[in-house]
Amino acid sequence: MYKDMQKMMPKKFKILFIVSAVVMIVIFIMVLMFILNTFPSF
Repeated sequence: MYKDMQKMMPKKFKILFIVSAVVMIVIFIMVLMFILNTFPSF
């Protein structure tokens, strides 16, 4: 099922999906770092 979905997905959409996932991870890390910096008790 997953392989069929990959076949159906156009390359542009696949690249866009990967880029958006990376951006989400970077934002999540930045938010985590900000929270850790604002609360030095951890």
